[in-house]
Amino acid sequence: MTSSDQPVARNQLSSSKPAALLNKSWLSIWCAFALVFVLTLPYQPFPLHYVVKAIPIWMLAWLCFVRLSGTPQKIMILALIFSSAGDVLLSLPLSYGFPAGLGSFLIAQLLYAFLFSKRRGSFGAGELAGSRVLLLLLLAAYYLAALTIIIPKTGELAPPVTLYMTAICIMGVLSALYLGSTWVVLGALCFMVSDSIIAINKFWLPFDLSGVVIMNTYYLAQLMIAVGVIQTQAVTVPTRLD
Repeated sequence: MTSSDQPVARNQLSSSKPAALLNKSWLSIWCAFALVFVLTLPYQPFPLHYVVKAIPIWMLAWLCFVRLSGTPQKIMILALIFSSAGDVLLSLPLSYGFPAGLGSFLIAQLLYAFLFSKRRGSFGAGELAGSRVLLLLLLAAYYLAALTIIIPKTGELAPPVTLYMTAICIMGVLSALYLGSTWVVLGALCFMVSDSIIAINKFWLPFDLSGVVIMNTYYLAQLMIAVGVIQTQAVTVPTRLD
């Protein structure tokens, strides 16, 4: 095994930059597809708009296929596949589109939670102990707010929405315990922001430009989680993405 094939060292995680892990051409194309979808939100639906929506997630799945190996590779690819399925289901004019899409994202959140749990520490360990405790308190407050403000407004969708909110909070807690790149916890929190805005806009207070905020935070969340897992558990391979 050459030095370029060695796993990323634990003491290199804090100094590695996401840009160093991503080919510039790949990242430019990824940003272009994400931007195209966000900019065309006012003109949707147009033919195959849901494909454009899913392309950045498929590209992240390919990135994980190239950069990861073993269990992290399999889980990340599955989580991103279920995420893209959720994207498509939420975009199609189907009577069951929202619960089906929610179910797909629920599976993705459980997969992320399982992956993060494989490298979990404790809230009292390390230099970030205080930050972890604070984050735990904020997540608990978020969960209680969701149960008291959002869930009562979801009607017959209350059971699946409650289940999803529980799953994403568990994912958030495990991301805080994740022993590796801080990009993982930042991505998890960004994911929670995106999903919270979906819930607020759909069930409580609809607002203009919600789609723009939702998609920007969602794409950013998926990118940060993928980069964080790669930064922590990837094996560096000589394959280029351009």
